[in-house]
Amino acid sequence: MEATLHWVTQQFRQHYERQADVWVPPRMTRREYGFLWNGRKFFLRHVGMSSADALHDFLAREGPHHCYYSTAYYDTPHASTMKDKMWRGADLVFDLDADHLSDEAKEWPLEKQLAAIKAEGRKLLDEYILGDFGFAPEHVRIVFSGGRGYHFHVSDPRVWSMDAHARREIVDYVTANGLSPGDFVEVLGPRVTIPKPDEPAWRGRFARGVLGHIESILAEPDAEHMVQRAKVLGIKGLGPKTMQAVRLATVKDAGGSSQWERFSETGTTKHPALAKLVKAPALGVTGLNNEAGETDEPVTADVKRLIRLPGSLHGKTGLRAQEVPMEAFDAFEPLRDACPWGEELVDVVVSKPERVRLAGVEYACEPGPQALPLRYAMFLTLRRKALQPAPPERRVESEQESEEGVVK
Repeated sequence: MEATLHWVTQQFRQHYERQADVWVPPRMTRREYGFLWNGRKFFLRHVGMSSADALHDFLAREGPHHCYYSTAYYDTPHASTMKDKMWRGADLVFDLDADHLSDEAKEWPLEKQLAAIKAEGRKLLDEYILGDFGFAPEHVRIVFSGGRGYHFHVSDPRVWSMDAHARREIVDYVTANGLSPGDFVEVLGPRVTIPKPDEPAWRGRFARGVLGHIESILAEPDAEHMVQRAKVLGIKGLGPKTMQAVRLATVKDAGGSSQWERFSETGTTKHPALAKLVKAPALGVTGLNNEAGETDEPVTADVKRLIRLPGSLHGKTGLRAQEVPMEAFDAFEPLRDACPWGEELVDVVVSKPERVRLAGVEYACEPGPQALPLRYAMFLTLRRKALQPAPPERRVESEQESEEGVVK
C-alpha cells in the first residue's frame, strides 16, 4: 500500500507540473483552501493562496489527492479559526451525485450512473437555477466533480449575503419539501380543479406531473392493467369500473373534444371518475416527487463549505474535476472528456477488475499482476481494485520473513 500511495502522489505531481495553468476561482485570495492525501489521516486546511502561481507550485510540489476551496469569502482565509477568518459572503452551490440515485441505480455501472446524474443536473439547471430562480448564465458555473456528480456554482452577488436559513429554503423549494397535493387541488362539490400546466413555477410543475401520470395510466391496454398501473403509482381503491370510466373520458363528444382534453387544458373537471382519480392523494404526491429536483442540502445550505477545486484531480477516480461550458453540457462525457492520463503501460496487481470505457477506449482485465495503460491502472488503483507491485527489496524481505515463519 505504501508503494501504491507513493506512486499516486508522484503521478499527481507530474500531472500538475505539466499543467502550466491551473484554474483559479474568482476572488481567489479571499478563499480558504484545503488538501487531502489518501492514506493520511490529517486534512490540511486553513490555507491561503496569494496567486495562481502559488497554487500551481503547491500542487506540483505536494501532489495532493484531493483539493478543495471555500465557497465563502473571508478577510483572512488562512486564519486557523472560523471566527478569525471574518466571513464576508459565499457563493451558492448545488451538488448532485450518485447518492441521490435510487438503491437500484446505485448498482449500475459508473457510466450509466453518470448519465442519470447528468439528466438530473440538466433538470436542476433549466427548471430551477436558470428557470424559477432566474440566475443569469454568466453567474452560473457547471463543474463535473471528478467523481460521480456535478456541482453548480452560482456567483451572483445577490446570493453572497444569504444565511444558512435562506439557503435551506432554496433547498426546500427545489425538493418540494413542505408541499402537498392539498396546496394545488381544489374541490368544490363535484368540480375538481388543479393549476393549468402552463402556469409558472410549482403550480404548472404540479399540473404537468399529475397529467403525465394520468396519461401513463391511460396508456395501459385495458381497465385491469390501468388498475395495476395506478397501484404502481401508489393509488389504491380505484377499481376496473372507475378506470373504464376514466378511459371513456377520452372519447370525443359532439363538440369535437373529450372530457380529458378539456381537463388537460383548463385544469377543471366535473367528470365523476376523472375527478375521483385526480383527488387521489397518492397521484399528487407521486406528481410532486417526480417533478421535484435534487440537491445535497448540507452543501447548498452551508455558508462556509469547502468544495472540490475545478481543474484538480479526484483522488478516488483519477478524473479531473472539470468545468463544463453551459453550451457543451449535453455533449460532455466525464469518462471521455475528464480523463487526463495517457496509455503508457504501468505494472499493477489487480485484485478486482472493473470494465470501463475511458477516453473512448473500452478496458477490461483479469485479476493478477500485469501491465495496464496508465489511465486504466490509475482508475483501478484509486477505486481500490489494484495495487502497485512492492519494490524488489521489499519483496525479498517479505520472502525472507515468510521463510522464517515456516522454520518457526
